[in-house]
Parts: sequence; C-alpha cells; structure tokens
Amino acid sequence: MVKKHLRKIEVTGGVILVLVGVLVFTGQISVLASKLTFFDPESLVAMAAKPMEKKDAGMGKKQAPGRQNAAHPFGDYDFTVQGLDGRDISLSDFSGKVVLVNFWAPWCPPCRAEMPGFERAYRKYKDRGLVIFGVGVQTTLADVQAFVEENGFTYPMGYDAGDRVAEKYMVRGIPTSVLFDRNGKRVKRVVGFMSEEELEKAMEEPL
Repeated sequence: MVKKHLRKIEVTGGVILVLVGVLVFTGQISVLASKLTFFDPESLVAMAAKPMEKKDAGMGKKQAPGRQNAAHPFGDYDFTVQGLDGRDISLSDFSGKVVLVNFWAPWCPPCRAEMPGFERAYRKYKDRGLVIFGVGVQTTLADVQAFVEENGFTYPMGYDAGDRVAEKYMVRGIPTSVLFDRNGKRVKRVVGFMSEEELEKAMEEPL
C-alpha cells in the first residue's frame, strides 16, 4: 500500500516538473504566477533551470603565470619582493640574464643543503650572466637576514612577505627552483633538493 502511494507521488512529481519545464520554455510561468500570490516565479525558474547548468571544467582552477613578451620579458612570472637591504628587488631587474629563482627557508634542511652549491655556481658563472635569486618564504625577514649573513651568501636575496609570490608560482613544497633563460622563458622547474651538478647541467644551454 505504501509503495503504491510512493509511486503515485513520484509520478505526480514528475508530471509537475514536466509542466513547469513547459511553462518556463513557453514563457507562461509569469502568467500563472501572477494568479497565485504565494508563488515566487523567480524561485521556480531557478529550480527548473538548475539541472541544466553546466560547470566549465577550467573554472576555479589556478593557472601558472603566462608567457613573456618583448616589453616584459618575464611576463606574468615577474614579481617584486623586499631585498635584505630594505630596497625592493624584482625579477625583471635581471632581464637578459639566466636566472634561477629559488624558494627557500632557513628552517628547511634540503634548502640549507643546496645553497652552498648555488653560491659556488653563482660565483663561478655570474660573469657569464648567471643570477641566483633566493626568495625566503614561510619565515621572517629577520631569520632570512641572519641566516644569509651567518653563511656568507652573496647572490641576490629577497623576502616574500605573506608568501604571495610563492602562491603565484604555485609553490607547494620547498625548496622549489625555477630556471629562466636570457629571454625570460621558463626552461626548468625543480621541486626538492637541486644539486650543484644538476644546476650546471640545466644552465648549460641557456648560458
């Protein structure tokens, strides 16, 4: 008995939805609603239209920065952070160079392990156009300054306040390194420890 009633309810509900669809399609829903003061035509239209909505598969997904152009060789990859001397430093300051952007933090063991190799590579190849651009993230400016001073690193360093640049680059783990050629084109991205040998191999062609 109960099943029969449930079946009737399902059939009735289906008929009502079909009728609503017809009324919406023909534009007569407003006429009917005007006769019923308790009826909200906008709500019914929204309910009737909802099953037909389609979601763009690309919506809501973050995209990596775009390509460069002549005026801005690093394109959307360009950014500005505070240098350790208090002055702003931008990626575009190194236009025409081969640049390795390295996201790191003083508390990160693999970051600390790879940085001496970066320093040696920088000193060895800077006259040929290599720049290592260290960007401190998930840390404080004071800790970055203290660590750099203690270890004597000489390549350019900056502090990413609020980790906004790391978010822009979709950094999900550190260290993360991104290599750009002289035209500002991204040629390599490495997540995790990057050895001195790996760096030298990666920059052979760009240099």
